[in-house]
Amino acid sequence: MIDLVTQEEAEHLLAESSATPVFIFKHSTRCPMSAAALAEFTSFLQERPDLSARAARVLVIENRPVSQWLAQRLNVPHASPQVLLVVGGSVAWHASHDDIGRAALESATDAAAVGRGVCPMEQFPPSVQRRITRLRWAAGLVWLGWLVVAAAVYWLFRFGPPSAESLMLIVLCTAILGVGAIVFIYLIYRLGEVANEGVE
Repeated sequence: MIDLVTQEEAEHLLAESSATPVFIFKHSTRCPMSAAALAEFTSFLQERPDLSARAARVLVIENRPVSQWLAQRLNVPHASPQVLLVVGGSVAWHASHDDIGRAALESATDAAAVGRGVCPMEQFPPSVQRRITRLRWAAGLVWLGWLVVAAAVYWLFRFGPPSAESLMLIVLCTAILGVGAIVFIYLIYRLGEVANEGVE
């Protein structure tokens, strides 16, 4: 866990939250409750080495300007002790005083998909977001086309004995269904690859 001493350090850390989620702990060195909450938070971090998140601490008395800037920048009223989970430059979760506990931290971690290998779209660079969006649209269109062809095959079998032309059409539709399924599986595979590239 690093200490944020200047506004520049805080700005840099928030910028990094676009790639990696960031926990920020606001700590008062004069408050026993804050000391207990910090111990709980530190223990949580030590017991969860799998977390794909960074952690920082702000001493609210010694570095009051940084603490006030964070409150204004993140649009969360100041409190201490206070924990903020920042994802993509915005607060995804926050808690203060008695609400800071292991269960709350675990819940926030799960909600933000920190440590699961799954990230919200906002955490990816814009270029990766565009690629993921295109792949999603392509997969959706292939799936829709697959449904249309499947409905056509059903319709051909449903009404009357198939003629020679119908049989040819059924063979063609079946081939299209097979190709569509392969393309759909490939697009889903590529979607996972692109997402992993964005996380790395």
